[in-house]
Amino acid sequence: TTVGVVLGDIAFRCHEDREIGFRTALRAHFPKVVLAGEAQGEDSADLTRNAVLQMLKDHPALGAIYNVGGGNVGLLDALGEAGRAGDMLVIGHEVNAVTAPLLRGGGLDFAIAGDPVTLLAAALRHAFPEGAENLREIGLLDFAVYTRFNLPGFAHTA
Repeated sequence: TTVGVVLGDIAFRCHEDREIGFRTALRAHFPKVVLAGEAQGEDSADLTRNAVLQMLKDHPALGAIYNVGGGNVGLLDALGEAGRAGDMLVIGHEVNAVTAPLLRGGGLDFAIAGDPVTLLAAALRHAFPEGAENLREIGLLDFAVYTRFNLPGFAHTA
């Protein structure tokens, strides 16, 4: 099948890391999946909508779209406008006030996310270490893949 990728804001290193990881995983583990299109969304719903509409015109056979950043509402608007909302696998990031309803409604099929409280706590520990030995501490943060069927507890407040 062919897939498309929606690129986020190039100023965010995590977006670049996600894109690199996606391309690497496709090459290494899914050689029959072809990355056929790119859309530059820059975390804007409007820019994402317009870029995805153009990507769908250029690559009408896309079967899935991976969004490395924001703009998921625009992505789903574009799919609806193009008549592709029911037959496109859509993967994004974060479970928050924007994406939780999209997951619940089935427009966003999967979201890769970690608990924002755990992330913030780790950031604060590194910002205000209690001792010099903690400055070199490496912490791995857990993440999960969520669907409308397994939304995390932190999504119920979103």
